[in-house]
Amino acid sequence: MRPKVPRGTKASKALPIANSKVSGDKSFAIPIEDGWLAKIICVGDYTGGVGTKGVFIEDYLQNRTRSCCNSSRPPPVYLKNIRWQRREKDHEPISITLQFWEIHEKERFANVTKVYFKDSHGALVFWGTCNPSSMDGVPKWLTLIKEVCPSIPCVLITDNFAKPKEPLQCIGPGKMFESELALDQFCKDQGFVGHFEIKSRDWVSGEKSVFGQAVNCLLEEILLHEQRKPKEILHNKQTNTEEILQKEQTQTKTWMSHIWKSIKPHK
Repeated sequence: MRPKVPRGTKASKALPIANSKVSGDKSFAIPIEDGWLAKIICVGDYTGGVGTKGVFIEDYLQNRTRSCCNSSRPPPVYLKNIRWQRREKDHEPISITLQFWEIHEKERFANVTKVYFKDSHGALVFWGTCNPSSMDGVPKWLTLIKEVCPSIPCVLITDNFAKPKEPLQCIGPGKMFESELALDQFCKDQGFVGHFEIKSRDWVSGEKSVFGQAVNCLLEEILLHEQRKPKEILHNKQTNTEEILQKEQTQTKTWMSHIWKSIKPHK
């Protein structure tokens, strides 16, 4: 049975210290040190809900003041320090700095956008039920991301904040998705590691909010991705070394053959 993509519609039961889920392969340690910085880009077309992606970020940071951002300026960057508990019992929780880059919807048409994506570790991709056409931008943003960072994990976030109205239904006959299975299949096809739906603002819960759940889900995948790097790098190094040695041995044999022929006495 295919695993269901996680959805964030319920209150989180996570502790203030986030919990890292690690794969069963214990042949190498997590290459993450205390004070590590994780760059997360927040992208998507205008959702029509809260207005900007930065509102959710500032609610997550539990910052109730909101300053107006000019889309003609460089993207706003937000920082948050968290304590991340690794699964290994013999390891202490580590401090991780989350760096959120709020990329405005107009940036998709700017040549400088890819510069903002450089060195990113993960992405939060937004769309909104109040502006259904924003879903059309999701694959386009993913394409831009993959051109710069082809292997980083991405999480889909639905902005379903329709104040003063009730949250809109996006799942059901005649809706954006016919069923939850259709939504799960869309996430799978697009390569999302999770989907979370935000129906209201929450500047009290912080890491326990739906947005906080989305961040934790993304961070877990980021750490797993970073885990795989040493093996991949080691494998590549071993492969390259074997190829170089093979090439050198072949060249040496050819060279020695030429020398031997030049010094061999003629009969």
